[in-house]
Amino acid sequence: MRFADWTDDEVSLLNNLLGYIIVWGYDYKVDLIDVNESGYQAALTGGAVDVVAEVPKADAGEWLAAQSSAGAVVDAGSAFGAGSDIRIASTASLKQTAPEIAEFLRTVSADKAAIERLAAQITGGRTGVKPNVAALMYLKDNETACTSWVPKPVAEEVRAALAAGKTSLLRRNCIP
Repeated sequence: MRFADWTDDEVSLLNNLLGYIIVWGYDYKVDLIDVNESGYQAALTGGAVDVVAEVPKADAGEWLAAQSSAGAVVDAGSAFGAGSDIRIASTASLKQTAPEIAEFLRTVSADKAAIERLAAQITGGRTGVKPNVAALMYLKDNETACTSWVPKPVAEEVRAALAAGKTSLLRRNCIP
C-alpha cells in the first residue's frame, strides 16, 4: 500500500494514522511515497501511489469527479466526516486487490480539530514530535472512534500493537 506524502504535517499525520491501522490491524505493508503536493494527482492516476489521504474538493473536486467517473480513481469518502471538503482518494484497483482496505478508507471519519491540534505539534529535530508519534497520540486519545472504523478483530490487533509499544509502519518479524 503506497500513500502519497508531502511536506504537510496534517497529510503526514493522516498517512501515519491510516497506515498504522493498515499495518498492525490488516497486516499490509505501507510505504509513504514522497510526491510534491502538486504531483499527487499524476502519482495516483499513474499508479505510483495507491492512496491520497487529503484531496481538497475546493482545489481538486473537478479532477476527482472526472477521474471517478472515468473509473480511474475512487473517491473513498471524507477524511473528516460528511460535512468536510477533504476527501480520501484511491486507485480503482484497490477494490480488487485489497477490498478490506477500500472499505476501511470509506469508514474513516477523523476529528478534524484533533488532527489539526496534533499536526501543529509536529516538529523536526531530535526532540520534536514526529508524525508517527502524533498518530499514536490520536489513536490513544480517540480509541473508541478509531476502532469503530474497522471490524472487531482488526481493532483488537491495533490495540495489541499499541499496548506492545509498536510505533512504526514497519512490521518486523524476528527470525527464531
